[in-house]
Amino acid sequence: MKHGPNFDKGINSEISKLRIEDRSYIAGLIDTDGFIVIRKTKQIAIGISNSNKEFLEHVQKIASGGKIYKTCKKGDKTGEKGKYKFNKDVHSLCFRKKEMVDLLPQIKDYLFIKKDKAIEAIKLLS
Repeated sequence: MKHGPNFDKGINSEISKLRIEDRSYIAGLIDTDGFIVIRKTKQIAIGISNSNKEFLEHVQKIASGGKIYKTCKKGDKTGEKGKYKFNKDVHSLCFRKKEMVDLLPQIKDYLFIKKDKAIEAIKLLS
C-alpha cells in the first residue's frame, strides 16, 4: 500500500473519544475487513478495506479520522500468476500515526483476531 511522502505531514487532528458501540464496531471491521501490519522496519499500517467507498466514508465519520485510498482497480489481477481479477474497485481507509495512537487503545479490548498485533503496535507507538 503506497501512502506517499506526505501521509503524516500536517496532521493536527486526533481521533475523538469513541462511544463504546463505535469502539466495538470499528474493532469488528478491523478484525474482519481490516489490517494491522507491522513491518520489519517497525513501520505500522492500520486500516479497513472494502469495495464500497461510501461505507468507508461512513466509518471515517464515526472514527473522526483516516484517509481513503483506492488500493485496487477493477480488472487488476491477483493470486498465483494473476489467475484472478478484481471485479470491483477496492478502497482502504488508512489511519495516520497520530490517529493510531488515539484509536488503538480505545479498540484493543474489542479486538479478537488482531488483538496481539494491536498490543504490539501500541508498544511501538509509545
